[in-house]
Amino acid sequence: MKSVFNFLCLSFFVALSSCNTNRTSRVTAVFYSNQNPGYKQTIDTLMKDQIINTSDTVVDIFFTKRNFHFPYHTPTNGIFKDEAKEKECDIKNLLQRTCYEYDRLNRVIRMAVQTSGSLADYYYTYDDNNRIVTANNMGHDIYVLTYNSDNNLTEIKETNLMLEKKLVFIYK
Repeated sequence: MKSVFNFLCLSFFVALSSCNTNRTSRVTAVFYSNQNPGYKQTIDTLMKDQIINTSDTVVDIFFTKRNFHFPYHTPTNGIFKDEAKEKECDIKNLLQRTCYEYDRLNRVIRMAVQTSGSLADYYYTYDDNNRIVTANNMGHDIYVLTYNSDNNLTEIKETNLMLEKKLVFIYK
C-alpha cells in the first residue's frame, strides 16, 4: 500500500513539473545588410547562442528595438492603447512628440513621431495573433516580420528602395 502511495505521489510531482511553461532557447541573431549596393553584403552575428527564456521574454519587434535598435521607433509599451501613449501626444513637448491612431481593437495602426529635425509616420498591420507583420514608414522604410509557431520572431526585414537590411533569429 505504501509503495502505491509513493508511486502516486511521484507521478503527481512529475506531472506537475511537466506543466512548467518555462521554455529556454539558445538564440542566435544574424544581421544582413546591403547598405552599399554593388558591394558584398555585410553579415554580422549580433547574438550567438544566448539563452533566453522565451516564455517570459518574447522575441518580437520590441525585443529587436531594445537589443539592436532595429527598427529605431516602435510604439511605447506595446501595441495596445494605454495612458503612456496618450501622454506622448502632449502638445507642450516640442522636442519630441509621438501621436497614435488605433483600430477597433485598440491596437496601434499609426504612430507619428516628430522630433526637432525629423519626422516618422509608421503604419502597422497585424495578423490574427495580434503580432505586427508589417510596419511602413511613409512608404520608404518597409518592415516585414515573420514568426515561428512559438510566436517568436524569425526575421525582420527592412526594405528601402534598393537597400535591404534584415535580422534573422535562429532558435536551438
